[in-house]
Amino acid sequence: MNKKEQRKLNAQIDKEVLKLTGGVYPVGLITQQKPIIHQKWAQEEILLNNSLIKRINAWVPEQERGKLFPGEKFNIEPEIVEFTENDIVVDENWDYEETKYLFQELRHFNYNFIILYDRYQYQNKNRDIYQLKDRYYSVMREILQKRNQTSHQLYNYVYDEEYDRFRNMELEKYLKRTKQICDDEKKIQEDLRKLDQLIKKQEKEHRSITRCIGSAQETDEIDENRLQTILEVGQKNEDLKNKTQQHIVYLRTKWVNEVLPIPSSVKDKLDRQLKDIIPQTKLVLNQELESQYSQLRKFYLEVLIKQRLQKKREADKKQLEDKIRKLKTQFDSQPQSDIKQKK
Repeated sequence: MNKKEQRKLNAQIDKEVLKLTGGVYPVGLITQQKPIIHQKWAQEEILLNNSLIKRINAWVPEQERGKLFPGEKFNIEPEIVEFTENDIVVDENWDYEETKYLFQELRHFNYNFIILYDRYQYQNKNRDIYQLKDRYYSVMREILQKRNQTSHQLYNYVYDEEYDRFRNMELEKYLKRTKQICDDEKKIQEDLRKLDQLIKKQEKEHRSITRCIGSAQETDEIDENRLQTILEVGQKNEDLKNKTQQHIVYLRTKWVNEVLPIPSSVKDKLDRQLKDIIPQTKLVLNQELESQYSQLRKFYLEVLIKQRLQKKREADKKQLEDKIRKLKTQFDSQPQSDIKQKK
C-alpha cells in the first residue's frame, strides 16, 4: 500500500481514533474449510395407508433404513362411526343414503369440511358447508346420546348454524378492511387508551379528595379539621372562578346548587334555612347575588357545624360527669375498713 492509498484510507477514520491507534491496524483474512461429513443415503420403498397412493420411494440415511417413516407418526386414522338407519333421524331433506355418503366422504378427506364442500356431489344436491356441518354434528350427537358415550368430546356439543354464518361473515368483513379503516381503528384505540388513562387519573384524584375530607358523606360526625378542608376547597374554587384570566363557562344555578361534601343531616338543615330566607326558584342570579349567596351558605355552614361540635362537646362532658358520679358513688359505698387497708 503506497502513501497516497494510506492517506485516503486514514481520511475515513476519526482523528481521535487515528491518534490513539496510529493508523489502521493490519487485518488478515483467515479461511477455514467446513468439514464434509460423508453420509450415505439409500432409496427405500415406503408403504402408505392411502387408498390413492399405495407406496412411495424416498431417500433416507443409510443408518435410518428400515425405520418408521417420520410422516407416519402424525398420520392419525380418522374416527369411524358405524350406524344403521334406525340410529338416526331421517327426513325429506336428509335421507339415510346421503347421510352415509357424507360420513364416508368425511373419512376420505380426513374430516376437512372445506375440501368436502368443494368435492361434495350427491345426486345434484347443492349443499353449503354450514348444512354439511349441521348434519354431521347433529347425527353424531344423536348417536352418542343413544349409545350413552358421555366421555366423547361431541356428546354435549351443539352446532349453531346461524352463529357460524354470522361469524364467518364478520371475519370476511374484517379481512376485507381498507387501510383507511385500519388507520381509523388504530386512532380510536389510541383515543380510548388516553381516555382510560384520564379516567383512572380522575378516579385517583377523587379518592384522594374523599380521603382528605374523611368520607364526610357517609358519617354523621364532623370535626374542625374536616370543616377547614371543606372551606379551603370552596375557597380554591372561588379563587379559580374569580381570579383566572380565562373565561370559564358555567351555569350559576348549577354552581349554587352544587352538592357539598358534608353529612346529609347537616345538608338538610342548611337547605331548609336557606330556602326560608331566599327561595331558589324565584332567585334570578347575577355575579353579585351569586357571591352573596355563596357567602351566606358558607356562614350558615360554619354555624351549623359549630352547633354540632358544641353538642358533641356537651355530650362528652355529660358522659365524663356520669363516670365521675359513678366512681364517687362506688367510693362512698365501700366500708371504711377497706379504705384503711388500701391506704
